[in-house]
Amino acid sequence: MVSTAKLSSAGILFAIGIISGLAIPFLSIQCLMKRYKTAASDTVFRNMLAMLNCFTGGVFLATSLLALLPEAHTQMNLALNSPNTSMDTMLKHGREHMKIMSYPMSELLTGCGFLLILFIESIAVMCHQNRHRGHDELLSTASPEIKPIVATDDDCHGFTLYQAAKADKMQNNQGMPNVSTERISDALTIEEATGVSSEGMTNLHNIVLLVALSIHMVFDGLEVGLLQRDEDVWSVLSALSLHNILIFFRMGITLCESTSTRNFITAMIYMSLVSPIGVGLGILVTSDGENVVMETISAVLQSIAVGTFLYVAIFEIIMKEFQTVSYDNRVVKAVAVIIGYLTLCVVMYVMA
Repeated sequence: MVSTAKLSSAGILFAIGIISGLAIPFLSIQCLMKRYKTAASDTVFRNMLAMLNCFTGGVFLATSLLALLPEAHTQMNLALNSPNTSMDTMLKHGREHMKIMSYPMSELLTGCGFLLILFIESIAVMCHQNRHRGHDELLSTASPEIKPIVATDDDCHGFTLYQAAKADKMQNNQGMPNVSTERISDALTIEEATGVSSEGMTNLHNIVLLVALSIHMVFDGLEVGLLQRDEDVWSVLSALSLHNILIFFRMGITLCESTSTRNFITAMIYMSLVSPIGVGLGILVTSDGENVVMETISAVLQSIAVGTFLYVAIFEIIMKEFQTVSYDNRVVKAVAVIIGYLTLCVVMYVMA
């Protein structure tokens, strides 16, 4: 019988995507844009996002090390010691079996999952940068004096709202036109979620970037679907929900401002379905618990999914926040990460 917790988690993840990525940005975009008009209000807003991101990074790190990795290790041991393995196979390949048993297979596959996402995102970034570099060279050839308002990936990590407000103020002092709100809204880009900038949904390369982000969410949902205990499902879902709320909200703000309403709705519905699909795949894999092949597949996929969680925690959240200029106090950010880590530690201890 399919776990009620898993089915509920799929529905919750979909609802989070629709509400935080589609409904809230669409209804509140005008109010948010008014806040972006001054550097002071922008600083407060971005500091809040930075602290929430750091807290989420600590929660994800604790989830990966304290919940998911031990669970993956346990599942791998159960698969390797499955009673369904024939005695003839054990006797025939006894030495090889013992060698595999002593080898850290779950940790190996966790590293593979980490490196897999790193490789996929590196390819996506390279494709995007090649397209963006060619576009900049074309502009510089047509008019060497024209420079892009939004800095490229080669110039800085991203074009922040605070920088936009400063540029707006400088241009006003010089009697020049204001920076358009469309340029300012580019600060909350998918670059914060995927590591690259995005100008809209109409370009094929930007769709590739969305696919790269969706791979994260597939494995995130897969991790929920592969878990065996309801307690682990709710623990992972709590960490995943907070991360998804931030990602969907920022993506929704960006797409609502930079593309048509139709493309915006289509993109957010697609992204909202990705994690539930991952949960469904995990449920299918674990549906036949008596089959040694399915047990092995479940253990392998779960170990790989742990690697994706670690990647998101380290590269997509913690390291990226410490590299951005949105909040200069690194000590406060480190404290936020520690608080997030300790929060999940306490929650797991209470639920144990």
